[in-house]
Amino acid sequence: MTECNGRARKSHPTAPSASTRNTSFPPRPTAARTTATTSQPAPNTTPDAYRQHDPAGKAVLKAAHYLPPHEPPDDTYPLHLTTGRSVYHWHTRTKTARVPELNDAAPEMWIELHPDDAHSQDIDEGDLVRVSSRRGEVEAPAVLCGSHLGLVFVPFHYGYFDQTDPGRHNRAANELTRTEWDPVSKQPVYKVTPVRLAKVADAEAGGRPVVVTDPGLAATEESAGRDTPEEER
Repeated sequence: MTECNGRARKSHPTAPSASTRNTSFPPRPTAARTTATTSQPAPNTTPDAYRQHDPAGKAVLKAAHYLPPHEPPDDTYPLHLTTGRSVYHWHTRTKTARVPELNDAAPEMWIELHPDDAHSQDIDEGDLVRVSSRRGEVEAPAVLCGSHLGLVFVPFHYGYFDQTDPGRHNRAANELTRTEWDPVSKQPVYKVTPVRLAKVADAEAGGRPVVVTDPGLAATEESAGRDTPEEER
């Protein structure tokens, strides 16, 4: 887990050591899985089926040559967008948004920028900004804690199922991304989208603050230092 101005964000776990890694393959099933039409174990879930697929008991890795993105940044869309998750939410929050502690920690989306990229367009912490691609746009408060110049980060958890205004389609990260996927793994291409940035409003003059309980995500130093009232906890 990593932090950005106090905000916890998902990171890759450390690989277990050889002494702690489970080297047995396949794992012993705790209960026989069945198909919808028979009481016999599904054929691809049995230990014998796993061994027949790969007697060595190891994953099959497919090597591939590097290919550049089909849509690289240019003069019109000079920044690079990547999407990802917050530690507080899972996918589109259909479950985690119903947990008060998790939803209070990150109830709204934000746009994470490198401070130099933000200051070059007179954007300060908490200002309402618009990120646009050739497909769409999103608007959210800016959080100036990006670690890579030229990179914009947007969490993908926030969509429309819980919006009071169904016509507001400027909240979901995939309004920006391409409809494209790897032909082998079928993994969508959500990490390499060229975008541009525009300031919409100052934080003090219409920009929506980042409302969170984690002090590092507060839009201003004043709100970061304010304690949460007892009745709101």
